[in-house]
Amino acid sequence: MINRLRGVPVFRLVMLAGALSALGFSILISLSLYDDRQNRERQVLRETENVSIILEQHALAVVEKVDLMLQDVLGHLKVGPGQEIGLASSSARRFSGLLREKLATLPEASAIQIVDANGNFLHSSLATVPGINVSDRDYFQMHRDNSASGLIISPPLVSRTNGTWSISLSRRIIDEAGRFAGIVSVALRLDQIEAFYASVNMGARGTVLMRDAEMRLMVRHPRLEANMGQVMLNHPVARLRAQGVKKGVYDQYSPADGVKRIYSFRQVGDYPLYVLAAIAEDDYLAEWWRNVYWYGSAVVLIALVSLFLVLVARAALLRQIEAEASLKAHQAQLEQLVSRRTGELQLAREQAEAATLAKSEFLANMSHEIRTPMNGIIGMTDLALRTELSPQQRNYLGKAKGAAGALLGIINDILDFSKIEAGKLKMEWIEFQLEDVLEHVTSLIAPKAQEKGLEFLINTAGDVDRRLVGDPFRLGQILINLCSNAVKFTSSGEIVVVTVKLVGADAGMVKLLFSVRDTGIGMSEEQIALLFQPFSQADASVTRKYGGTGLGLAISKQLVHLMHGEMGVRSEEGKGSEFYFTAVFGSACAAVAARLPAPDIRYLRILVIDDSATAREIFEALLVSLGYHPRLVASAEEGLAELQRSADSTPFDLLLMDWRMPGMDGFEAARRIRQSPDVVQPRIVMVTAYGNEAVQQRVLQYGLDGYLTKPVSASSLLDTFTNIFGNASTPASIVETGDESTGWVSPIRGMRILLAEDNEINQQVTLELLVEIAGAEVVIAGDGLEVLTKLRAESFDVVLMDCQMPVMSGYEATRRIREEISADIPIIAITANAMSTDREKCLAAGMNDYISKPFDPEVLFSMLARWRGSRHRT
Repeated sequence: MINRLRGVPVFRLVMLAGALSALGFSILISLSLYDDRQNRERQVLRETENVSIILEQHALAVVEKVDLMLQDVLGHLKVGPGQEIGLASSSARRFSGLLREKLATLPEASAIQIVDANGNFLHSSLATVPGINVSDRDYFQMHRDNSASGLIISPPLVSRTNGTWSISLSRRIIDEAGRFAGIVSVALRLDQIEAFYASVNMGARGTVLMRDAEMRLMVRHPRLEANMGQVMLNHPVARLRAQGVKKGVYDQYSPADGVKRIYSFRQVGDYPLYVLAAIAEDDYLAEWWRNVYWYGSAVVLIALVSLFLVLVARAALLRQIEAEASLKAHQAQLEQLVSRRTGELQLAREQAEAATLAKSEFLANMSHEIRTPMNGIIGMTDLALRTELSPQQRNYLGKAKGAAGALLGIINDILDFSKIEAGKLKMEWIEFQLEDVLEHVTSLIAPKAQEKGLEFLINTAGDVDRRLVGDPFRLGQILINLCSNAVKFTSSGEIVVVTVKLVGADAGMVKLLFSVRDTGIGMSEEQIALLFQPFSQADASVTRKYGGTGLGLAISKQLVHLMHGEMGVRSEEGKGSEFYFTAVFGSACAAVAARLPAPDIRYLRILVIDDSATAREIFEALLVSLGYHPRLVASAEEGLAELQRSADSTPFDLLLMDWRMPGMDGFEAARRIRQSPDVVQPRIVMVTAYGNEAVQQRVLQYGLDGYLTKPVSASSLLDTFTNIFGNASTPASIVETGDESTGWVSPIRGMRILLAEDNEINQQVTLELLVEIAGAEVVIAGDGLEVLTKLRAESFDVVLMDCQMPVMSGYEATRRIREEISADIPIIAITANAMSTDREKCLAAGMNDYISKPFDPEVLFSMLARWRGSRHRT
């Protein structure tokens, strides 16, 4: 055999193998080049789509800003009996000053014009009113002939005032009888928009442009002056628009310069405008063609090298054949070794899985055994606090309840950490309101911050979508942990700030950045390195002084990872810390309409007085988002001076003033304002981080109109403005609220409840809550068999079922109820089992809902109210 292989047949075989290798490499190169080209085209599509989104957002922002300006100007206009247009008690000089003031807020605009019913210019932001008539313009005729016309955007036109290309955005002016009296228009210079387009890099031969509904060229970079304003009814976008398509991609050779490009287009909102971004094929394939050249050269070179290697391989192949005999001798030995090692690995894996299962079962059992007495402790303490007590007794019981809650928090942290380690923590994916999460965080953190004299502020960027899809509970858990640490480690200082910013959006997903900043003790670089590790804090002395398990940050970082984000920290000893993290959420399908002030309070002049620069920044962002243009000052003295200066011109309607400021505080400043004859009295709202009954009394004592508690939201501001200016006799924020539980107690009064519970203490706690507080009728069963007996004898509205009971468990009792007694009586699991699979196990057994011990009475009441009268399974 060896003698034959040393002859011609082996050489031919090696030659064939070399040829096939070269051919295979050539095919792989070709496939690689093809795949590279496809990837480049996909990348170009993403880039053009991203640029078109930016162009749409820019155009939409300009149009909406102009529209707001037009509506603002309309709000200042007055049409007389003879259809003369003017300002109330104002001269023409004042009129032009108003228009120039509005024009200064919009760099893209060249002029604002007021045109009468005959098309003549009446007023202008220009130094002199041009003697121009626009009655022949299409947009003027549309306003004149159509009473329902809203905002109209004209085709691109050569301006009659300055000879440049521009478009006109206009709205109709009507008199008191609803008759056409003229228009107010804003001229946008297209070269200003083109300057923005010039900043967009689309490659050497790429282009960005804007067209109107009839595909007239409005803006293009690089510019094509000859094509400006020309109608292109056969344009690809026009054909797609006729099919109802508002955005998309296509490729074509440009009729203007013959260059083939990939285009991405989008309609600007619902306006008759379209923006396009294009990248030339020659640009994005230039490097690809270079790769084709080099790869082709490489194939030729490899073919030559392969021929040489074939000759070398012939000799090596002969040596290899002779070595095969010795290799076979080792093969049997290796197979035996692998078989033995495989058995050892299988045994080790089974042992590891058994250890993991034992750990999970131990944690579940320990959780159940701890939660059962904890339910009794917390429940009995809550019941005792509802009785008549001396102040000392109430103090003792309040501290005991707080300590029990802290212990329960530690248990929950340990369970969360264990679930994360075992990979069994499941994240929800549901729609929620971001404001609801932040309000929940505020309700827990603000009182703790107030106790230490710290302001707690929330700053949410205006471009953040308030409706998201994700896990609101876990997001709140992270924020509560970070904010609690900020308050814990800050003994004095200014603020604890939560900021929310949008850092990315793509394909229905958004990435948000959250940060929590404090002015506390800070950390060194060595201490930062110890963070995010389980059961550890910055150092042992910190643990002794401030307490804590050291699990919070480790759990938070793992939760952030499950939200496809990252967590980090910036800190300096003695100057505070900032913890930040990103998280990815879905964007809710339906857009939420922005709340805007009612027309009668839309143009309030507002003065904000606050010594905190951060608080002023937040106030300014909130008020601007509501359409206001506030004046902000840093002290009460500056505020008094500002009020006196404005008294003779345009006085302020509303004053938002911080309470605690250096020098003169808010209440002293309010007293001086109320007593000052030189000030036109504004409505005064006190803003404080220390809202309580004493503040309410001082607000009434000083004759103020209301107060707001930080952190302040846009909704609370708008509600306060509406209350103040809608009912001047009632302070806006002084509203007493009753016990929150009354809303849930009333619906379950008289409800017949069967309580399945074998623990006597938990029986007493649940019985007294339901009977004494909620007014329900409760029957107790000590095991599952007794539950079946009582259900056969009596009628109940709902069953509260413990899962672990003697004689017959709650799971078995539920299955028997569904099979033998009733398929639709609501059964609620009330159990100390709190692992991630326990809820699913309860639902699989036939139960309708689930609540874990220790339970919050309000949660139990609300759940019973929701299920009262339900006679169906969910």
